Order: sequence, then structure tokens, then C-alpha cells
Amino acid sequence: MKLNNLARVRALASALMLLTWSLCGCEKIPQQPSAETNAHLSAIELAGRKAPNELAQLQTQDCVPRLISVSPDRRLAVGSTFITETIVYDVQQGLPVKRWPTVNNALSFSANSKRLLRVYGDQISVYDTDDMARIQTWTANPKLPTQRTSPLYLMAAISPEGQHLLVANKDQCFHADSEAAYILLQVDNPESRIEVQTPLPKDDQEPPHFEFVGSENRLVFHGIQAGQKTSLLFDLQSQKTLYSTTGERTLRLAAEAELIASAQVTQRESMSELEASPGQIDIVDLNSGNVIKEIPLNGILRDFDITDSGAEVIAAVQQSDAKAPPKQIDVPQDSTGRLTTLQRFKPSTGEMIGESSELEMPVCAIRYTRSGLACFVGMEYPNGYEDELSAKLGAVQIPGGKQVNDKPTMTKLAGDYLARGNRIGGAQSPGILETVKDQFLATDHAIWSASKQPFRAYEVAFAPTGNLCWFSDTLTNLATGNQRLITDLQDVQFLADGEHVFARTSNSPLIISITKGTTVWRSDFDTFIWPQQSVCTLDGRFIASIIRPSGLPNQPPKTRLLLVDRQDQDHPLWQECDAQRLCFSKDGKSLFAVGKRHVQQLSLPDGELVQEITIPELEPRDVAVHPNGRQLFIAGQSTAPKLYFRGSARTGMLVQVNLTGNQASTLQTIKAPMNAVAISPDGSHLNAANQAQESVPGSIWQWNLDSNGQPLQRDNPAVLLESPYGINDLAFSPDSKQLLIAAGNGARLWNLQTTNETEMASKQRKLAKHFQIVEYGNSWTGQIRRANGSKATLLDKPETPDVTSNKASTKLIDSQADANWPSLDLGTPTNNRRSGNVSEIERWLANGTKHPSSKPVAWNRSELAQLLERYELGPRSQDWKTRLAYESFGRERHHVLFDDQWKPIFKFPRVDNDYHGTLSASGNHVALALPRQITGLDDNVLKIQLWETETQQPRWTAEVIGTHVSGLEIDALDRYVKVNDNGGAVVVLDLMTGQQLGRYPTGRASNLISRLSPDAKLVAVASRGNSGVRLLDPQTMQQQAIIPTPSRTLWMQWLPESGHLVIGQAYGRSMSLATCWDVSNATTRWSKLVPNAQEVDLDQAGRWMLVHHQGQTSASVLLNTDNGQIHAVFAPTRLKASQRLVLSKSGGKVYQTDPSELQLWPPVDERQPD
Repeated sequence: MKLNNLARVRALASALMLLTWSLCGCEKIPQQPSAETNAHLSAIELAGRKAPNELAQLQTQDCVPRLISVSPDRRLAVGSTFITETIVYDVQQGLPVKRWPTVNNALSFSANSKRLLRVYGDQISVYDTDDMARIQTWTANPKLPTQRTSPLYLMAAISPEGQHLLVANKDQCFHADSEAAYILLQVDNPESRIEVQTPLPKDDQEPPHFEFVGSENRLVFHGIQAGQKTSLLFDLQSQKTLYSTTGERTLRLAAEAELIASAQVTQRESMSELEASPGQIDIVDLNSGNVIKEIPLNGILRDFDITDSGAEVIAAVQQSDAKAPPKQIDVPQDSTGRLTTLQRFKPSTGEMIGESSELEMPVCAIRYTRSGLACFVGMEYPNGYEDELSAKLGAVQIPGGKQVNDKPTMTKLAGDYLARGNRIGGAQSPGILETVKDQFLATDHAIWSASKQPFRAYEVAFAPTGNLCWFSDTLTNLATGNQRLITDLQDVQFLADGEHVFARTSNSPLIISITKGTTVWRSDFDTFIWPQQSVCTLDGRFIASIIRPSGLPNQPPKTRLLLVDRQDQDHPLWQECDAQRLCFSKDGKSLFAVGKRHVQQLSLPDGELVQEITIPELEPRDVAVHPNGRQLFIAGQSTAPKLYFRGSARTGMLVQVNLTGNQASTLQTIKAPMNAVAISPDGSHLNAANQAQESVPGSIWQWNLDSNGQPLQRDNPAVLLESPYGINDLAFSPDSKQLLIAAGNGARLWNLQTTNETEMASKQRKLAKHFQIVEYGNSWTGQIRRANGSKATLLDKPETPDVTSNKASTKLIDSQADANWPSLDLGTPTNNRRSGNVSEIERWLANGTKHPSSKPVAWNRSELAQLLERYELGPRSQDWKTRLAYESFGRERHHVLFDDQWKPIFKFPRVDNDYHGTLSASGNHVALALPRQITGLDDNVLKIQLWETETQQPRWTAEVIGTHVSGLEIDALDRYVKVNDNGGAVVVLDLMTGQQLGRYPTGRASNLISRLSPDAKLVAVASRGNSGVRLLDPQTMQQQAIIPTPSRTLWMQWLPESGHLVIGQAYGRSMSLATCWDVSNATTRWSKLVPNAQEVDLDQAGRWMLVHHQGQTSASVLLNTDNGQIHAVFAPTRLKASQRLVLSKSGGKVYQTDPSELQLWPPVDERQPD
């Protein structure tokens, strides 16, 4: 069932409640790495000022920190930026006072605001909020971790005075000798351990949630008891339950009055009516646990709250006679919703003291402000998507119930709106508060707003001209400050001509022209193949990718290296490897594949192994090769298992590989992963950078290199920069004088010269003082559009890159593989082109040479063409005298057997709604899938019927276990009928008896496709979701061999009487690599890049193949099956049902509709019947 928007808000709020009980609540987060110390903070970083060697801050995109928690005295606020860091702010001064380089932590303040609880990884810490000094830390020590990599979830709550912590003792994390579910810790006595047992059963997988309420001795637990959701008010000193309630109860705290309001609220999950069930609010004494007052309600309780002083309770009640809400502007009518009234009561007497029904939308959530003089309300309404609901936030005055404004953080309420921490339980309780609290940092009306933080930069690159650079979705002109935003690009590198950029969009390597705004080259991997990295030579010729396609059923996927020569894309190199990072040499003659234990050097273009060098074991993150090709440097981290339950971080490593000496050594280690490594273009400097950890700042290290690329000060590198932000990537300027840095606080340009030269360097470079986004680029098409209101462009003169300096490189990048096949234009449909979007198949078609005789075909409307419009054509008999066809439309569709003059011989009974029939090569038998008779939920029987064409009578009907027939075949010897069940099975039946001979697999598989060989010796089976083709014995279904196809199989076709199988492997979104496999020799005869095949036609001898692709751009390809040579390409085809292309019986000729119709290939001026 889909969650509506309101449900999503509540689900998110529940998740936030689990992750951070921000006000006097318990903490629960998944484990992240290691021990925390004070993060490295400098005055420059705190104040946000520019460092002396910093030339420019390039990041123009920013974000407002998301609020995590606010201290009850409103003195401190905790926010987190996207991915990067958690920040504690001094609200009065508006400055950060503490940073942690992670967002995966949970924090909450004590009720007196004097202490802050933080849960991170395997540690629980308490801080003094006056100076943010850490008072105490406890490290979890699980006794029985089930797996070394299992996440560890810690839960903790801090008492109102900040003197005690209650922690969940999961896996005996905090008391190895105790089976108690909870342990009470004393902040000022860290060795103290007090066992706490509650009536709720211990559950290490989903421990009950808990929090202190009102005093150091009162706790509320929410968990499962005897199969029911249960909430307990618990006395810590006596360890006794004072109050217990079951069901979906929501509790609200009045701390000053030492009261709890308890009730069951009813929420709508969609536009459905609520069942009438009068609500009741119980008022519970916090000290005794006694219910001192029951307040009955005259309708359904939607939500409620109690003031901190305990003076009044407010409830949103839907009465039995409530009216439907009036139609709102731009909002669909909520026909099943009902308006609510706001009713106020005295908790001590239960007396109603006020009632209001002025709100014109149903109230689904309500909270008092701190003063109790106003409320925040959540009002539900249909959002227009199916039956989903959303919530609108508003403010209501008390008394009166009038709505103040739909912006609750207006100045009038600014000093009154902060949450009071009265959130104790119920799935709905956090939602409205979280929405309100988010406004604290994010709106113009807030009493204080955090300064915006730059987005994290994760990747950088310099153009060879030095005028342009790239960082995290942004192309920047350093001279003008103009920027072009292109989202979703990874592995970005500028090519040698300065005009083109190579990149990858999720699963599609591509080359984009910067000046033209077009995609020059693109290869779209399908959804089952995701490149982990793609790289390109500087001239744009060779492209290498590390991919992990799915493996065979029940086998793990294997990592493979794909090397593509753009001058010969029909013969890509696939090979298994353990590589995780790739790097081309600067001269484009070698490819380095770096794995955990080895570096392989491969030669180009053949991909032959030159050498393999053993390296210290690590997980590589970045690779750089010296310009002279003698040294390789690898940045990464150790491969020691990441002990989540210990919270230990891996050791960062920088490894040097001597390519001429065939040896490797560790150059640097650090207690944080090494993220980046870069070598200056002149080969004189090596820079590396690490990720920031709690105890380790992000740093940039620099070594001077000699002429051989050897570090001169090997054990004493210079430290260019230390920062609380992790450094993610580095790139040198072409003149080696500047360094582009991608960090957690954005992209920065750094001067590598002395401090005194920084100002001069800035003037020499003519750096812009301000940077702004003026254009947007499309990562799919390369197209460019102006930003709203912008008159500037990225390449405003005179800063346009000099793209004429390397015309040879530009010509190579723009060129495609030579195509020696002619292209014939059959007419362009009007509805198959998306504006500005050139598909991969269209780029492939553009490679062809337009045939001199090619001209749009005037498709005729002969009687035969009109007849065949009504049919989907099936297989022919081997002598070409009969053909099976299937009616394309009609209420009851039938298979029809035609003779060679297209005269109907026999119409078979109605079959299933899809095409499920086949004709044997002998022409003597027809197999049909009969319509399924659904008799029950467990019905899974398929019926196959065999007909004899001579007697025109059925021979047998067989029942097969399955879900859906997706293919039928009969071999050339009339021995077997093969059934392909799309539910995941291949079944072989005896043609004479209908008896089942074999079935593969016995369990479920993913979309199996199969082809029965003409000689009845083999069944080829593959899964669309996996790579590899199995060859099975049709009688036993035992495996005979495996064809190692590196990519997943899309289609297969046996060639008659040859033992050759043509396999179409996924090679792009619309393309496939057709490979002809010799079964007897287990070798590949040829491979050719063609459009994906929906239909394949063969001539009688099987020497010619016509591959049909139907899509937004359709094409048919004529191949010679002896050598895979393409003889002609027809595009577009199949504009209408009658516009078919067919092969001649002897092959080599292509006709329109039928050999008796117009001959299209070889081009002639008149009809030539075959």
C-alpha cells in the first residue's frame, strides 16, 4: 500500500524519533566509525574567512542546515548539512561553537540545557553546553556480535538534570556481566552501573523506546508486551511500573504540573472515512501513576496536547455531525473528510472551558506553544495524487481558535513558538514539532537563522587551457566567474582539445562538446549493468569501465573490465578482473587496472597484459600516474574488515608503485581514509588528501618529486592544509601553480606558491571576484539553456578556450568508427523524435554511408499488403511453402496457416491473448498455447496443444506447470516441443506423446529466454537479468556447457544446420552486441554492434539475417552470418503494420512486404520477384 504524504511525514517523524529524541529523549542510530575527540577547528574555519593561500571559493550552491535539536533555554541549536557535518550554534552570537564531520549522529539536551547527549558509532558522550567540552564517554563493548560487519544500534536517554543516562544493554554492550535490558549510568561516576529491569521483554533487535519525564526517577517506555503495544510510566528508584496502557496510545507531558495526558488518537492514512469511536483523555499523576481524571469526548479524537503548566488540555475532535470541509483554492475536494472542533478542558475537573470550529480544514495534529497562548496545527487536505493526503502548517490563537497565519514563525510568534519537549510517544507526535522546529533555522521570520553552508564538492578537474574547471556538477569559467550547471555527471575529465568533456551519468559514459552543447558519443548500459568507474584517454579514443553485471542464477556477479576502442566498437574487450580503479597513461598507450592486491598494466589497443605488480593490500579510491609513466600512486584505505560494532575506522594508505622496477611500497599512512591523489602536469609535485575523522582533520599533503617521479622528502611531506572538512578530490592547474580542491565545504582554488605571491597570482590569472550560474546543461543531450534572467554565457569572450590548438585531437574525438555499410532512408516518421534528444541508435545510424540510390520509399497499398496488415507473421516451414500467422486484432484472434501464395489453409481455434504458437520446420505440426482457465488463486496450469497440419486435427493436449507462456518452438527433426514459461522455467515435451521430458530450473528464475537447436541436441537458456548462456540436454535438462557472455543476454537465434548460435548481448540502451558462437569449437566466430532485435528473419540456408529493431527510432540490419558483415541498414522501418521488410528465400535481397512486392535491396528501379 502506498503511503500518502501525511503518512510519509509521520514515517519520517517516527524515523527521526528513533534517530534523535531531540528534547529529553532516547538516542538510536546506526553505527558509524570511531572514537570522537574535539574536531580540528581554526579561527578561520569558525569565522568562515578565506585562508591566505586561497584564491577563490568556487561553490555557488549552498544549503541551510537542517535543525536537529534546540536547547530548552534556546541558547544553543544543533543543525546538520547535507552529508557533510553536524554543527552546534550559539544562537545569540550566530556562530558555530562545535563541529563534527558527520551527520550520522543523534543529539539531545537535558531539560535544564546544561548538558548535551551525543550518540555516534559505538560511543555515547555527554558535553558541557557552556564550553562544549566533553565530560564523559562510554564505549559499547558487545559481548556476542552476530557478524563482524553488523551495524550496532545504541539507544540512550539523558535525565532532566543531566546527571544520569539510561542505555539499552543490547548484546551486553555496557555491562558484560548483566542480562538486564537497561543500565543506568552516572555522568559524574563513569564506573557506576545500575541494572534496570522493566516488565517489557528484552528485545535486542527492536528494543523498547524510552525517555526521562519530569524528574530523575521517572521514565516512559514504549514497547511490545504479550503481543500488544504497551506504554509504561516507570519509577526508576523502586523499579516499579506506576502506570500502564496498551494500544496506540499517545502521551503528552506537563512537566511543571507533573502530569501526563494519555489518549488514543485516530488518524486518516488516505481519503477514507473514520470509524466513529468516541475518544477519551486520561490525566495521569506523574508521581503516583494514578489516573486522576477521565475526560470523555463527544467525537473522534484526532490529536491533543496539554500545557506545560497543566492548566488546560486542547483536543481536535471530529463530531458525529461534522460537515465536509469546504472546497479550497487549488486543492481537490475532500469529500470523505470532516471538519474538527478545537475543545479546551481543565485537566483537574474535566470541565470544557472553550470550543472553536472556525478552521476550514480538518486538524490532524496540534501542539501548544511554550506560553500556552497559541497552538500550531496541522490541517490535512487532498494533494491531488490518487487518494493521498498532505498537511498544511498553521498557527491558532488561544482563546478564540482563530487562525493567525499559515506561516507560524511570523515575527508576532517568534519568541513563543519553540517546542517544549512534551513529546513522549505515539507515532504521530513528532510530526508537527519537527515541521515547526525546522523553521527555526530556515525561515526569514525566525528569531535567528544559521548562515548558509556551501554544498559538498566531491570531484574536480582542470581544462588543459586553464580557463575552465569542473567541480561537482558545475563547469566554471575562472576568468569571468560564469558557471554552467550540469547535474548527474561523474568521473569527469577534460580531453586534450579543451573543447570536450568525458563523463559518466550513472550507467552511461559519454563525451560532451562544451562549445556546441551536444553529446558527441554515448554508450548507455542497461539497468542490470552499472559501471563503477569509467575513464577515457586524452584523445577520446579508448574508454574503459569497471562494471559488475549480474551473474548466472545462484552465482555471485563478477567484476569485469570493458575496454572500448571508438574506432572499432564491434570488438570490445571484456575480461574478468578484481580492479576497483582505472587510469590511462598520459600518452594513451597503457591502461592501469588497480585492485586490492595487484596493479595490472594493459597495452592498447589489444588489452594485452604487460605486467602485474603486487601491492600492499588496500581498497583503492584514487589513482594517478606520473607523466613519464614510471611511477603510479594509489590513495585508499586498508582492507581490514570494518568493525561496525567497534566503530573502528580504516587506516588511510598512499601506495607508490614503481612501474619500471616492478615493486610497490607504502608511502604514507593515516588514521583516516585517503581519498585523493594528484600529480602536477610538470611532474614536480605529488599531492594527496584524506577524509576527515573525529580525531583526524582533513589534510592535503605534498611531496616534491625528482625527474623519475620519486618523492624527495619521502618521510616528511609538507602539509598544505588542515580542515575539519574532508578533502574529496584534487586537481592541478595546467601550469602546476594552483590546486583545485573538492572538500566538504565546497570547491576552492588554492595557490601553491608562497603566501606573498598569492595576490600577484590572482591578478595574473585575472580571476573573477564573483561566481554565478548563468547556464544549465543537459547531461543526456548536452544541450544548454540560459539561467533565468541571465544574459551572460559560460564562454563569454575573451575567455573562450582555445579549441584550435589541437585540431587533430578534436577531429578524432568528433569522429566515429568507420562504417562501410550503406544506409537506406525509408522515410522519416513524424512522431519518433524527441526534441533535442539524439538516441544512441540514432548516433549509430549516423555512422553509415547514405547509399546513392537511397530515397524515401513510396509504400504501396497492394491487396497483399492490406491482407498482411491484419497479421503478425510467425515461422515458415523449411521449404518456404507454408507460414503461420496470428491475427493482429479482433475480439477472438486465431492462428492461420498460409501457403506460399498467401492463401489460407486452415484457421486454428482461438488461442491466448498473446502470440503463442509455432510451426515446425517440416510444416507438419503446429503447437499452440490454449487460453488459461483461471479457476482459483493457486491456478498455475498451462495447456499446450499439438496439431497435425495434414489432418488438421489436434494430436494431444498437455498440461504444464507454469504462469505464462512466452515462447514455443519445435525442432527441425520433429522430436520436441519446447515451452518457455516467463515465470522462470523451460519445459521440453515429447512431440509424439506430449509427455514432459525435462524442466529447467526446478525453482523460480528471472525471465528466462531459451532457444531449441534445429538438430534437437541442445537448448540454449539465458536469463534477461543475468550474463551467461547455458547449453542443456533437452531430454534431461542437464548442463552440457556454458557460453561465457560478459553482458546480459537479450535475444538468441540458432542458425539452421550449422551448430552456430547468435547471441545478442546488452551493449547500450538500444544496442546489442551480436556474437556468433561456434558450439563445437567453443569459440566466437564474429561480433557486430547492432540495434536490439525484436524480430530476426533468416533466409532458407541461414546465411543471411535480417535483424529488426522497433522503438522510437526503428531500424533493420542485413547481416551475412558467415562473417557478421553488415550489408545494408534500413531506417526507419515498420512505420505501419504493412511496411514490413522481408528476406528473399535465397538471401541477399530485401523486399517490401513480400518477395512478390517491391525490391529494396539491392536497389533497382523495378520489381524483381525472387
